[in-house]
Amino acid sequence: MSILIISVLALALSPLIYYLLSLYCVIGHFGRVREGQRGTAQFLPPASIIKPVRGVDHEAYENFSSFCRLDYPEYEIVFAVADMDDPVIPIIEKLRAALAMYMDSAPAALVAKKIEGKMRFAFGWTMATSKKCLAEIGGWEAMVNYQSDDFELGKRVAERGHRVELIAKPVTMIFPNESIREQFKHELRWSISLKSVRPLGYCGLIFTHGLPWALLGAMAAFSTGLKAIAVSYLLAYLLLRVGLTWITGSWGLGDRQLAKILWLVPVRDAISFVVWITGFFSDEIVWRGLGYRVRKGRLFPILSPGHSPSAPAAIPFLNRRLSANRQHLRRS
Repeated sequence: MSILIISVLALALSPLIYYLLSLYCVIGHFGRVREGQRGTAQFLPPASIIKPVRGVDHEAYENFSSFCRLDYPEYEIVFAVADMDDPVIPIIEKLRAALAMYMDSAPAALVAKKIEGKMRFAFGWTMATSKKCLAEIGGWEAMVNYQSDDFELGKRVAERGHRVELIAKPVTMIFPNESIREQFKHELRWSISLKSVRPLGYCGLIFTHGLPWALLGAMAAFSTGLKAIAVSYLLAYLLLRVGLTWITGSWGLGDRQLAKILWLVPVRDAISFVVWITGFFSDEIVWRGLGYRVRKGRLFPILSPGHSPSAPAAIPFLNRRLSANRQHLRRS
């Protein structure tokens, strides 16, 4: 075999090794959680949950109502909107009147924690910190113009010497019913954001995309008559990728419906690879109908030609506070 073919086959092993490392981290993390090694928390102070909202997402009421069913003794929920006429306001008002009421993110976070020794950033849809810690990093005002406010929050907390930890119990999520086009735009926004805050890490993601490497490795092996090795690359990708998704989603996070959509794993990986490639060629995002340019993690509104500001304009964020209940909400 030529040196080129050998190099391709060797590089094609990179995502398989990454999947194995992810499996190791996922099994280790959720195994410790299940064994109760974290112990039972004794310090449970009253907490405030701030939920910035703009527009109405799919099943918005069900999404918001899930915040009212948290297994926590005392907390309040504060919704923040920028527009007095936002269509989401009636949904929040309805919530206030009737209060009765896994594939990439988790493995990537656990691998980063394992390799770096600790979490140096935060990510995701729900984060919690104390007022004291928030004040130390300059409060929310210091992160107003940052696209990845979750990443920035965790990064600043870690830089102050505090620990960033993953919650033991997963948070229930309701995802929008998006078309392929909408999902592509959504994930492209995340990719551009990640490229902006961790450019080297974004480039390194090339070694985590198993589908293109599996296909490339299989074609390289097949071209030299090594049909068994070609098949082995494809099977190894499918087994490790589907296995990682199943263990993370079903065993780790308790999603009992995951088995119905496991066949979409290769499709999801194909979309992710295209999104990753596309992310190199753009620094513009659209969020809730507003266009921004992302530079070093910060948002610059896209204005008409010739009117680009020299400094980022303040983004409407906390113009009005709507509380689901001004009193602390207790779990019924």
